[in-house]
Amino acid sequence: MPNFEEELFNDTLCATRYSSIYDYISKSKMYRNCVWATDTEIITLTAILGTTIYLYSLTPTFVGWARYGTQTLYGIPCDTNTPALHLKHVGTNHFQAVKSINIP
Repeated sequence: MPNFEEELFNDTLCATRYSSIYDYISKSKMYRNCVWATDTEIITLTAILGTTIYLYSLTPTFVGWARYGTQTLYGIPCDTNTPALHLKHVGTNHFQAVKSINIP
């Protein structure tokens, strides 16, 4: 059975230019303080938490919600009825928690 790091790598990093989680952490400088998360960390967080993350962006190239999530974790279906996390993409590389959503 693969270990946790291998499973996350296979689920989130295998389509990137990195050869392993350790290669990603080293090259992306994620081991440093004040290095911002990217979609790689968001995708990985969905796998760790087993929940969906919705990300709202308001940029010149994209306006709307992006859905990050996983259907299974270690072959176990994720509960799609569980409340999801909602984040707002602020500026070019910051994220804030969404406190409320107004639906007309």
